[in-house]
Amino acid sequence: MAQDDGSGIASKRFAALRGPLFFGAVLAAALIVPAGVSSATPPSAEGTLEHLSGEHIEAVGDLVLVADPAPFGPVAAEGLGLDDPGTAEAATTFSEAFALHSRPDATRKIFLDFDGEVVVNANWNGGNPIDAAAYSRGDQSNEAFSTTDLDAIAAIWARVSEDFAVWDVDVTTEDPGTAGLARTGGGDVDYGVRVVITPTYQWYSSERYGGVAYLHTFDRFEDLPAWVFSGNLGNGSTKSVAEAISHEVGHTLGLSHDGVSSGDATSAYYSGHGDWAPIMGVGYYKDVTQWSKGEYPGATTTEDDMAIIDSYLPRLSAAA
Repeated sequence: MAQDDGSGIASKRFAALRGPLFFGAVLAAALIVPAGVSSATPPSAEGTLEHLSGEHIEAVGDLVLVADPAPFGPVAAEGLGLDDPGTAEAATTFSEAFALHSRPDATRKIFLDFDGEVVVNANWNGGNPIDAAAYSRGDQSNEAFSTTDLDAIAAIWARVSEDFAVWDVDVTTEDPGTAGLARTGGGDVDYGVRVVITPTYQWYSSERYGGVAYLHTFDRFEDLPAWVFSGNLGNGSTKSVAEAISHEVGHTLGLSHDGVSSGDATSAYYSGHGDWAPIMGVGYYKDVTQWSKGEYPGATTTEDDMAIIDSYLPRLSAAA
């Protein structure tokens, strides 16, 4: 086990990763839009709770916690043919799986942490240590990554990279360390968020959740991770885990849920229509998921997800 560097987070399974490898990003053309809410002045907990109003939201000190339930019953992604191991021509090696970068020169980071962690943070589990197991695609008791696990990690990374492809942010599986994630001040441009992807969820609740995160914490002064509970998502389904990661990162960037209202019935999570669903709704069951601004009947919010993300992440020009 690696030694804790003082950040409260130590890698459980592997003490170091081998040399960096750029696996390539999935890039998309982008249009410049006005910036949304400034991350320097996030809304108060009370105001945010009023805007989000739902069963899985609570104020914790000066933060707002959002917990997202896992799907009921079997995850549909596999049955619908949405879950796949990726399109790599050869099996993903360990060194490749843990050195993936979508934009290696970007100063903002989204670190997908698959290899298990011991997390000690006052904002999680009452400050008590969380011994989070490593991700596995099937057998959640695995002690070593299988080829299936490594291929799944690469596939999940590719899906999340595509969701954030229009911004100058590095979606990576290579740990940038606490110094590369915590923002020490206004002049610090190298920061981001860690997402711990683990089957270990009982420390949070005996109920099944897909993930949990604090709002507006992408540029926080500490390495405060978001969580995705992979064991509750089809035993690590690549489609479902990737959807949960993008959704939880969305919360750290200040995004609320895309819900739907019809008559007297209201749901905090819109599951979409046709082949489409919003990322900040429920994206597990649809082939196409995108950031939204409530462009569907009965939307409970018309916030512009992409404009809000722009307040944290630089948008790439169409020529980038």
